[in-house]
Amino acid sequence: MAENGAQYPFTRDVVQCPHPHFARMRAEDPVPQVGDLPFHLVTRHADIVSVAADPDTFRNGRTPDHPGFSAIDYFPTDPEVLELFKQAGAVPVLAHHDQPGHTRQRRLVSRWFTPKAVRTMWQDTIDSLTDELISSFEADGVVDMMKQFAIPLPVRVIARILGFEDSSLSDLKRWSDAFLKSPAGSSSHERWMRIVHDHLEAQQFLSGHIDDRLANPGKEDLLAALVAETREGGSTDEEPLTLAEVRSIVNQLLVAGNETTTQLIGQTMHAIVTTPGVVDRLRADPALVPRAVEEGLRYVSPVTGLYRAVARDAEISGCPVAAGSILFMAWSSANRDESVFTNPQTFDIDREDVQNHVAFGSGIHFCVGANLARAEARAGIAALVQRLPGLRVEPDLDLDYGVALSNRMLETLPMRFDPVRAGSAPAAGAR
Repeated sequence: MAENGAQYPFTRDVVQCPHPHFARMRAEDPVPQVGDLPFHLVTRHADIVSVAADPDTFRNGRTPDHPGFSAIDYFPTDPEVLELFKQAGAVPVLAHHDQPGHTRQRRLVSRWFTPKAVRTMWQDTIDSLTDELISSFEADGVVDMMKQFAIPLPVRVIARILGFEDSSLSDLKRWSDAFLKSPAGSSSHERWMRIVHDHLEAQQFLSGHIDDRLANPGKEDLLAALVAETREGGSTDEEPLTLAEVRSIVNQLLVAGNETTTQLIGQTMHAIVTTPGVVDRLRADPALVPRAVEEGLRYVSPVTGLYRAVARDAEISGCPVAAGSILFMAWSSANRDESVFTNPQTFDIDREDVQNHVAFGSGIHFCVGANLARAEARAGIAALVQRLPGLRVEPDLDLDYGVALSNRMLETLPMRFDPVRAGSAPAAGAR
């Protein structure tokens, strides 16, 4: 418990069920300072939208010399670890970057994730991988929804988009987890050394693939397209990408392109299965699946929130925030704000106000991969409810959401269903 009464928001017990804590903050102290740190939570929907709309005052919250999570005492202070992190060479990009570089980077990436691009370039891949994964367990009558479906589908899709081989999937997942979990890891030297070596290993892997794209410029994948925008790749742009930017963009796409979608699919499936009548409605009317996905985005909030740094003295909901402070924009709190959503603690696929969710952020940093995440979740959830009759979880199932700062991360989700006879035709899904 912090000195001023605001509970530190990312202890294990709070991560397991943060919503009562956020509800109390919204009502009593909507921008609490945690202890004596220059760190505030922003918990109300209107305040988060307002912060996102003012990127000049509220800047990128993670820079090489001041990562956002350092304000909450989780960044390592060990000189050896810090030096190795510097060697990894990460630079601010996309969601962690400010104007004007942010716009330049986003323009180069976003064309690969427009609704048309997802529909024409990636939907067939999503559908075929969905079919392959479900076919591998539909005769069993039991599935770990995370390990056998929600984890492998997004990582395989983003790997195809970036141009990485299936043989690298386990490494890509491991590195992605390291990027997400490092702020929440133990402060022990040994733990941080394992994490930083994962970072360095990932950079070495990416550098090798970048060298390959430079030597073989004819490849048609997103990594090749980004490399072509560097001076080394032949770009004549006045401000070409650097190779360090390419590596960092790919790092961010790996994380955003698999773990967040993994949690969207897995946790939304849990909400669907445990809310009476929803599975039957989706099976009877697949056109409802997109609405279920949007409600899942609101209800689950796959990313709990992101950081911003205060560039000049400001005020949020009457609370002064000094220049140099760090804000954590708690999207999961905003998505259950009673002033915006009716009965916000209820999973409701008929919700009329669901379009107000901020699960993908707001403003200039709205998630560049939102269309891809929606496509994967819609295809996956539609196929799962159609092809696995009698989906259910054990009544006493105890879920573990981990301890990651910005993501509540299920790693396992056992479900049962009525086994499907081998060779039976799958029912049509929905997109």
